[in-house]
Amino acid sequence: VGVGRHALPLVGKCSSIEVIERHKEMLAKLEQQPNGDKIVTHLGDPADVRLGKTFDLVFNLALEIQTILTVDKQQEFFFRASEHLKPGGFLVIECMNPSGYQLAGQRVHIMRIIPGEVTLSCEVYHPDKQIFTQALVFLKDRQAPDVYTAALRWNERSELVQLGRNAGLELAEIWQNWDGVPAERNSPMCIHVFQKS
Repeated sequence: VGVGRHALPLVGKCSSIEVIERHKEMLAKLEQQPNGDKIVTHLGDPADVRLGKTFDLVFNLALEIQTILTVDKQQEFFFRASEHLKPGGFLVIECMNPSGYQLAGQRVHIMRIIPGEVTLSCEVYHPDKQIFTQALVFLKDRQAPDVYTAALRWNERSELVQLGRNAGLELAEIWQNWDGVPAERNSPMCIHVFQKS
């Protein structure tokens, strides 16, 4: 859930909001936000936590599903999400679509240059594991470099659909943005809307 970028706007629009976050530092930041105290927080892995209650909506945004690096663990996430959904409830997953990117080997490219600052992206793709690793390198004049690294497991759409079906969820819609515009085959970001039968 991070610091609540998506959860906080729902305060007052939903009867209750509960979030699961892996990092206690993020939960502390969320609780400091305006209305952060109106969100029930749980520390743990979304693929493991069982809350013992059901909801109309479960969402997994900002590539979170792809930070789970094995298909077995991703399947566990779908099972947990389904357990937490009421019949007819929705699971919304935002993730990158591999068909929208040119993935091959490794590359380094300049993302941004402004006076006094350069941002580089260093990427390596491991097709046999469907793993994409990236290091963002922030260089500023007369400062030590700042580096952010991440690894993502790329999921083809058909694989996400199967993970959902295995958990009793059917794909209802796929959008390319939050305006609900239908996704195309090569849309770089996709929002998958699953419904529990």
